[in-house]
Formats: sequence, structure tokens, C-alpha cells
Amino acid sequence: MATPLITRIEREDVEDTLNPRGWLTDTAIRTIINYYGNTSPSSHITFVNPTWLGTWERMGRVLPDPLPAFLTGRNQGGHRPVGLAIPFNEDNGHWTTIYVNLEARGAIYFNSLPSWGSRRAEEVMHAFFERFELFFQGTGPFRFEVDDRCATQNNLSSCSIYTIRNTLDLMDHRRPDWKALSREEEGNFRRNAAFLLESNLGALEIPASRREGKGNTAPDQGGPKSPPAFGAWPYNFYNGKAAWGTENWDTKPKNPKKKIEDEKWINW
Repeated sequence: MATPLITRIEREDVEDTLNPRGWLTDTAIRTIINYYGNTSPSSHITFVNPTWLGTWERMGRVLPDPLPAFLTGRNQGGHRPVGLAIPFNEDNGHWTTIYVNLEARGAIYFNSLPSWGSRRAEEVMHAFFERFELFFQGTGPFRFEVDDRCATQNNLSSCSIYTIRNTLDLMDHRRPDWKALSREEEGNFRRNAAFLLESNLGALEIPASRREGKGNTAPDQGGPKSPPAFGAWPYNFYNGKAAWGTENWDTKPKNPKKKIEDEKWINW
């Protein structure tokens, strides 16, 4: 029997999130990104439910719906997607992030634990391209690149936290942050995330946080800042004093004079 693509928020999702050594579940990751991801009209990046790719693999890369909605429909901002932000589960033991560039016929792999390798992700992405090449623009072969500047985790259990951060950055057309999180920041994230999940136990979906007209500048913690129209996802995930789930955006860059490198990375 196929795994449902969307399942209700359960007590296990909360407990795994709170556990300092726990990996966040598909449901927890999906819920947090759906709630905090860029869903404003400025968004041209589509978030892909992490369960979809795993189910596609387990079913021999065949699904009952041959054309997934994230490719055929409009994204959260009402646009045809130019790219896909996908949390990727490596053999049920490690979370990573993939950006599929539909405009440039390629994918970029973000792995907070580089020693894990990238062979399986590359194989899956080549198979994805062969199956859905119709939705990629232009001509030429598929390209797979490993980003070597994303943040690396300091333990074996925080990969899902970095995956969420990377995905949210991608949804704002931003290179994922290369600043590692402290133990305190990771702990704050877990408590805040667990509170969001606990508050919505039993729900299939929770309404997306609306970001239009809010903060206009993303914190300068690594990649290029988003253009003014993009808004900025709330940077209070890692603040123990912040009220999780509130309309509280940090709009001041941490270092406005910092040189921004390689702003064209997302378009090759």
C-alpha cells in the first residue's frame, strides 16, 4: 500500500521534534515549510512535499498521477514554477535539500553532512529529469551540482533543521545560509517547532502564514538578500525569546556591508 502523501500531525511528530537526537518527520518538515515558506505573489519556486519523492522511488518511480500537480499547476504565489525546492531523505537516515532548476535543466544539492555523499541524490535526479524532461526549458543534458558552501551540521541529528532552513531560503530565491547553528539555536528551533505542531495536533494542513507587505529584507546570514518584493521569512526560529508563529520579522541585515558573492548561482 502506498504511503499517503499528506498525513495528520501526530504526537510522534511533536516528540521527534523535541528530542535533541531526533530527526524531524516528513509531516513536521512539510508543516513548517508550508506555514513559513514564501507563498506571496513574489514566489516563483514551488515547494515539493518530501513524501512525494520517497513514494515515487518506492513505487518504482511510477505514481497513480503521472503528472504531479507541482509541475502542472501554479505554485503558492500563483505562478508557473521556475524551480522546485525539495527536502530529500537519504535512505531513511539523513535529510538533505535539492533545488531543481527548471530553467537551466539541472539540480543543485545541499548537504549539511558532506561525508554522506551525493551519489544516490544524483541518480534520483537524473531519473526525475528523464521522466519529466517536458517541464524543463531549453535543450541539452541534465546537470547535477553539489553546493560546497552551505552550512555543515555539528552533530548527527540536526540535518532536518538545516533542510528546513535551506528550503525556506530557496523559496526566497536565496542561496542557503552557510552559517552553522549553535547548540542553543538548534534547541530553540526544536522547542518552537514543537509548539507549532502541538498547537495543530490532528490537522492535515494549517493555513500558510501571509507575508505580503511584511519585512522587505532578508537577514544577511550567507546568501544574497532577496529582492524587496520577496519579503523575508521570519528569522525567529532560533530565538528562544521569540513567540513562534507570530507575525514577527527581523528586517535588519546583520552585516549590510558584506560582499555578496555569486548572485547568479541559482540561474547558472
